[in-house]
Amino acid sequence: ELTFGVFSHTNIKSITLPDSLTDIEGGAFCGCSSLSTIEFGKGIKNIGDRVFRSSGLKEIIIPDSVVSLGDDLFQECPFLVKVEIRGKMTTTPYALFDNCPLLEEIIFNEGLEILDRGCIKSCGKLSKITLPSTLKEIKDDAVYDCDSLYEIEIPDKVTYIGAMAFA
Repeated sequence: ELTFGVFSHTNIKSITLPDSLTDIEGGAFCGCSSLSTIEFGKGIKNIGDRVFRSSGLKEIIIPDSVVSLGDDLFQECPFLVKVEIRGKMTTTPYALFDNCPLLEEIIFNEGLEILDRGCIKSCGKLSKITLPSTLKEIKDDAVYDCDSLYEIEIPDKVTYIGAMAFA
């Protein structure tokens, strides 16, 4: 387990996590503006709140072993361009992406059923979101203040789209 804030505000540039690691607690890499690469081990299951807040990541793939992601995970990530989530989560956390000005593309995992409130906020260059065929609900204000969004396909299983879901 990586404990709360373990590498917070350090100059770490790259890290490879062991297969034995299952949990990353909140803020573990918060403020690591030099962090450009992270390789997850096969055992990672839980990634806590604000783990990558204000980090230097440009691209990241969340592995399919992950079952939960914390709130504000990618908050204020100034260099983040692309994220692919392959994990097993069924509901997105609050403010998963918040104020990531260069973020262009998000790919969500199959198995995701609910795109929750405030999931994606203030990502001005976000142009493409790939939603899984398993998605059933898009809650109120799910995608907010993302003026460049031009490509999104609503899957056939979606039965609810909330108020201002893409405002």
